[in-house]
Amino acid sequence: MPGNTFVYSTCLLMAVLCVAVLATHGLNEDAVRQTIRLTAATSFGLLICAFAARPLYQLNHSSLARSLLHQRRQIGISVAVSHSYHLLTIFLLNWVLFDGGMSFQQSLADLGPGIAVYVILYAMALTSNSFSQRLLGKNWKRLHRFGIYSLMIAFTAAYTGKAIESGGLYWLISSAGLAAFLLRVLAWQRQRTPQHSGDTVQN
Repeated sequence: MPGNTFVYSTCLLMAVLCVAVLATHGLNEDAVRQTIRLTAATSFGLLICAFAARPLYQLNHSSLARSLLHQRRQIGISVAVSHSYHLLTIFLLNWVLFDGGMSFQQSLADLGPGIAVYVILYAMALTSNSFSQRLLGKNWKRLHRFGIYSLMIAFTAAYTGKAIESGGLYWLISSAGLAAFLLRVLAWQRQRTPQHSGDTVQN
């Protein structure tokens, strides 16, 4: 379907990137960890685009902002696609580390936050359609508002922690997430002014 072109392109691009890294460096721990970092960063980048689309359009009616807003639903689904590759690479790392076997030695407390992220992510992706929107009514908006804020907080906090620990590129990625929150605040402030009181900021 033409409307799903962005999602299909993301799926293909992520597959090509992951295969390219593994083909270049071989199926070893370092290469798999590179794909894990790559898929995480791509997921966060797409999430930022979805999160910032509406406030960016409210602040600046540029063609870029209009395009992001128009594609926001497809971008959101693409976050789930990218992060599914991330999950697969985590399983692949486990397989490489244990010589073809699998080991799940982490406690539920360690795995809990990650599981919660995927539950929220897939709940949003599976309901990102007009049928679900009609079926859930007002709860659809609540789910997606809660979901996108939860995911943005989780990703931004994780990258900020990495930045504090390791510095470098992690600061740039963390700053992008914080900038997206700033856009939301600026758009919220703008819609509160009398001349923009009719505007709304949704999920």
